[in-house]
Amino acid sequence: MRIAYLVMAHEHPQNLGDLISQLDTDNVGFFVHVDRKVDITPFIKSAGGRKNVTFLNVRKSVAWAGYSMVEVELMLMREAVKGEYDYYKLLSGICFPIKSNREIFSLLEEHRGMEFIYYWGRAGGPSARRLNYYYFMDAIPHSPALKGDEYFRREENVLRYLAKTFLRKPLSTLYWLTFWAIFHKKNSFLRRYIPKRKYTLEVVPHCGDTWWCISHACAQYVLNFIEKNPKFVKFYRYVYAPEEMVVVTIVMNSHFASKVFGKIIHYNVFRLDRTALKKRASHETILFVRKCSPADVRFLKTNIDYD
Repeated sequence: MRIAYLVMAHEHPQNLGDLISQLDTDNVGFFVHVDRKVDITPFIKSAGGRKNVTFLNVRKSVAWAGYSMVEVELMLMREAVKGEYDYYKLLSGICFPIKSNREIFSLLEEHRGMEFIYYWGRAGGPSARRLNYYYFMDAIPHSPALKGDEYFRREENVLRYLAKTFLRKPLSTLYWLTFWAIFHKKNSFLRRYIPKRKYTLEVVPHCGDTWWCISHACAQYVLNFIEKNPKFVKFYRYVYAPEEMVVVTIVMNSHFASKVFGKIIHYNVFRLDRTALKKRASHETILFVRKCSPADVRFLKTNIDYD
C-alpha cells in the first residue's frame, strides 16, 4: 500500500512540518502547494529536506470557496499520479491525524478498492443556490491572513467582527462586506439583479466533503474527465464552493459510485478539547481533523498515542 498526501498550505508553516513528520513513513509521498500570497521559504524549511516531499513550482493564489481550490487539487493530483500510488489523500496544511500511520494504512487496506468520499447527496434544496447563480469568489479581494470562518470562531456577530478588524485587516473587512452584500440570503444583490443560471450538464450534481481519499484509477478518471469536458469546467468555475462538488460529482456519475465508502474519515473541528478528541478518536473511521492551530497540534501530540 502506497499513499500520496496532497497538501494545500497557506498558513502556519510549522503545522505543515508537524503534519509531514507525523505521517512520514515507508511508502508515502507528499505533494505540497503553498498559496502564492505567502512566502514559501518557511514552508520548505519546515519539511526538513525530505526526499519524499515535492513542492509544486507553479503556485496559485487561492480564494476561499473559489474554483482556484479545485485547480490546486487537480495540480496536486496530476503531479502525484506520476508516482502511481494506491491512494491519494487530500489535506490542508492545518490538518492533523488522530490515528497512527498503522491505523491509517489498516483502514485503507481493509477497504482497498473503495473510494473514501463522504457525500451529502444531490445538490438540491438549499444547495441548489450554488448552481442557480453566478459566484465570482476568485475575484473577491482578500488578505493572506484571512480565514474564511474566522468570524464564526471569534465573534457571534459578523458586524461586530467587521468593525473590530476594519483597521487591522482592511482587505479582510472588504472581503466580508463584499461577501455579505452579494450573498446575504435575506437581501441578496446576486438574487435580485443577476439572472439565474441553467444547469444543462448531463451529470447529476452532488455535494460532499472536500477532503477525499481516492484510488489511483479514480484519480486518473477524474483528471481525464476534466480534460475531456470543458463545458463542465466552465460551469463549475462560477459555482459557490466548487471544491465540495467537482470531484464528488464526477465520481458519483461514474462506475466508481458503487465503490464509494461513504463514511466520514476527516472531521472539521473548530475548538479542540479533551471531550471532542476522545469522541472523534474513538470513531474507527475518522483518521484526520482539520482547522488545527499550532496549539491544537501540540494538544494532539500530547494526548494521542501514535505508536
